[in-house]
Amino acid sequence: MAAPPREHPEFWMSETSVILQTDGIRHKLPQWYLSKHSKLFANLFNGKGQSASAAQLEIEDDSVETVYHLKKVKAADLEVLLRVMDDAM
Repeated sequence: MAAPPREHPEFWMSETSVILQTDGIRHKLPQWYLSKHSKLFANLFNGKGQSASAAQLEIEDDSVETVYHLKKVKAADLEVLLRVMDDAM
């Protein structure tokens, strides 16, 4: 049985709404932030990208939260990307 996912120490923003998970690590980020930097997420959040995102995301939705599992992204790569995006802001 896999270990339960853990919160990323730097990229877990409690006041935000979107949770990305890869390699058992969750990153909680602002929806606007992901929409601004990703056409996939912009389309997904606007209801336009459901089929296009299926190959790249698995969406886990329960009554408490929605988690977007990134299928083809390593946690270390996502962390580097988020740092670059953060530095650009």
